[in-house]
Amino acid sequence: MSTVQHACFMINSIDPYCWDINQILALPSGFSYRNRWREKWVNIDLKDNIAKIKNMKVLLILRDFEKDVLIPIRWGTIQVAERIGDVFYFEYELGNLVSYDKDPASRKSQIAAFNREFRERHPDSQRGPNQDIAPSVFLTGIGTSTTEISGDDFTAWGNVVDAVAEVQIYLNVEFLKIVKLSSLDGNDSLVIRGRYELQANTVYEMKVFQKIPKYDEASIQPHDIVLTTLPTQITALRGKQRAVGKYDMLRFVFKVGDLIPGESSFLDISLLPKQEVESAIPSMYLPVAIKKQIRPIIIRGIVTAVALLFTIVPDLFGLIPKSEITRSLALIVVIITIIGWRRILNSYWPST
Repeated sequence: MSTVQHACFMINSIDPYCWDINQILALPSGFSYRNRWREKWVNIDLKDNIAKIKNMKVLLILRDFEKDVLIPIRWGTIQVAERIGDVFYFEYELGNLVSYDKDPASRKSQIAAFNREFRERHPDSQRGPNQDIAPSVFLTGIGTSTTEISGDDFTAWGNVVDAVAEVQIYLNVEFLKIVKLSSLDGNDSLVIRGRYELQANTVYEMKVFQKIPKYDEASIQPHDIVLTTLPTQITALRGKQRAVGKYDMLRFVFKVGDLIPGESSFLDISLLPKQEVESAIPSMYLPVAIKKQIRPIIIRGIVTAVALLFTIVPDLFGLIPKSEITRSLALIVVIITIIGWRRILNSYWPST
């Protein structure tokens, strides 16, 4: 048994907390997600120094509340761990999935083995079916023997979703998976520092896979899945997709406006796991940033340096006799290159 410790976050299959699992499984590796627990759910050894788990790996576990069965689903890396009053707040970068076999019997054996290990290592944490278990945030060595696989492996994603769907609350529940985001000319967008990197003035297509793994036919209702953007920055050209069955590949299309390199925005995809949970509709929040181009930055730096030089020494080498005019023009160039001509124009003539 491993003595190397990592954090564990346990999420119960109780409405509305269980819907966190849908988002944790939907988001690509590199994006961040958050959870929060009140003080009573955090291990006593962590309460006075919760910051020590920052940068630590965390194993995300779904607990079948009705059966007291633990299902490890995904790994992450903790980025934020802080106490706010009697609430502990966490953000973590999503990473690899826990690897499950495609055969249901084999998956069941894998889950049973994990639960045996948990009972051996944490005998005081047993509560039984339909009972709360504490702590839900703790350090442990369990789970290190489970096989990890890329969080963007879609076969592995399907196996994890099928394991999760055995929990009763996920009957007739829809799961989404962001498959790919790419420009129409075929360049894939990368996740950098928890955000998709996009190009200004570019049209993108986002593929999202939709699946209802456990269902009864009478409960499947056609419904819309909607991509929301900030219209002044990103225009949704194909922002609504109709999900009509048990599984489909949905394609959203949007155009990034004339944004400044480094400028931030977002995409938001509605996620309604099933009709009965409209009071707690989650959505997938995807931060984006406009990619910075190296060549324009270098050119801008050179122009700024030259202009700055002429503001200090306007009659450099005696080339230009009217030094005050030179200084004024050079100062204007410095301001434009540092602030950006778009921001200057927008301050006088805001776009609508």
